[in-house]
Amino acid sequence: MPRDADPRDLLGFAGVALRARDYERAQAFARAAAAGDTGAVGIEALALASRLSRKAGDASAAAAHLHQALQTAQGFQAATLHLQLTKLYEHGLKDLARALHHAKLASAAELPVDHHRRILRLETRLARSTRAASLDLGMGSPRSGT
Repeated sequence: MPRDADPRDLLGFAGVALRARDYERAQAFARAAAAGDTGAVGIEALALASRLSRKAGDASAAAAHLHQALQTAQGFQAATLHLQLTKLYEHGLKDLARALHHAKLASAAELPVDHHRRILRLETRLARSTRAASLDLGMGSPRSGT
């Protein structure tokens, strides 16, 4: 790709490649667009790169793209990225503590009732998994006798 290519054009090419189901090329264009812009276009390109990574089964790379986008995102755009990270950590990476952390930062990206329901669900699941882990370690059961 030419070094002087406009990031907006590169992002557009990524969209065309995505519609053509050429995911590898879409990923390359999205990354190039992100490398050329630290503003809104770069953030959108990183969000696209994240979706493509997740589609390819690489949840860790998807999270890395979103974290990179968060370095410059603000306001509603940041809240939207936090919401995407919430879903990725809950369902893709199975890290409920991080999912809850990002959910708390995503309130502006969803309706209050949905946000409250998500927080409550994550807190409940996290408490349940913490209890189950402590039982697995023998911390929650009485010791057998000596």
